[in-house]
Amino acid sequence: MTVEASGRVMEAQLTGLDYKTTYCYTAFVKTSEGETFYGETQQFTTEAKAGIAGDVNGDGRIDISDVTSVVNIILGKGIDENGMADVNGDNLVNISDVTTLVNIILGK
Repeated sequence: MTVEASGRVMEAQLTGLDYKTTYCYTAFVKTSEGETFYGETQQFTTEAKAGIAGDVNGDGRIDISDVTSVVNIILGKGIDENGMADVNGDNLVNISDVTTLVNIILGK
């Protein structure tokens, strides 16, 4: 991330962020006199992890094992480790994603 203010540039590297999540931040400075000045609150949204849409288990293909992975995530027995369980892109992981996956597998 790069922020430019009055000709000055500040860069920050953020790690450990979640996929498809909006974050807010406010830059601030503290003077040698102890005063603190805050900039405007800004926001950014992280992207989905690169990969094949629907490849929930990350094996490079879409098949019934991906459907099983989504069902397990819905039931609380699995984790969306690669950020691909939201197959239809509605920011929810639910039965609609299972239906979308089945349709992809069936070629519909």
